[in-house]
Amino acid sequence: MRVVVVALVIELVAIATAVQHHWVASRIRYHPDPARPRYDVPLDHRALVEAGHILHARGGTYFVFVPPRAPVLRGNVIGALGLFAPPAIPVVSPSHPGWVLSYRVHALLPHGLRATRVYRLAPHIALVRIA
Repeated sequence: MRVVVVALVIELVAIATAVQHHWVASRIRYHPDPARPRYDVPLDHRALVEAGHILHARGGTYFVFVPPRAPVLRGNVIGALGLFAPPAIPVVSPSHPGWVLSYRVHALLPHGLRATRVYRLAPHIALVRIA
């Protein structure tokens, strides 16, 4: 009888140790976030930082002009500029922005807008000052 009790206690201690080890080990494998934001789609981080610096220095409002069927790209670009461009304010309509960030689209600007200055940040990426 004592042998059975001792074996049972040893088995319970082994199980408790294994469970505790798994709990601790799962928390040790912590990987902190990198210095750069994590994007859901590939983005040109350097171009967005440069656009953010220009918008930060000049202020105003900006519209993000991306391909029409790319909502994730649009959200990621707006999120990145939210980090790099304050106090500039994003607008949802291209009717009266002070700036347009043209990101991977064939036309530089939405229809009806006129550019006064164009900052080429990368191929197919430009920050445009609107008249």
